[in-house]
Amino acid sequence: METAWLCTQPPRPPAAYLWGRLSSMPITTSSGKNKGGDSMRNFLRGLLAVTLIAGIFGCAGMSPREQRVLSGGALGTAAGAGAAAIIGAPIIVGVTAGAAAGAVGGLVVDEMEKR
Repeated sequence: METAWLCTQPPRPPAAYLWGRLSSMPITTSSGKNKGGDSMRNFLRGLLAVTLIAGIFGCAGMSPREQRVLSGGALGTAAGAGAAAIIGAPIIVGVTAGAAAGAVGGLVVDEMEKR
């Protein structure tokens, strides 16, 4: 029945999905009491906002080659994390492998663009 719920919801951009998840995320201690949940939620929201802003404006002073390597690494990181989550591997392994493969892929694409 879980998939029926997923199919009926309209698609949302990933940032909006994360923002909504942070808004409704219960933050409790092991005893079950809410301890500092609002401050943690606000911290995570701020971190998400800073990350999005840095992603938008962070490549302004970079060469095209650096931009391609960084973009490849970022896409590889996301793909590696997703793949690791799906297959049940440690997330850090997926993130690391994806970042490395993506950065190399960005470098290869840059070399192909120059020819």
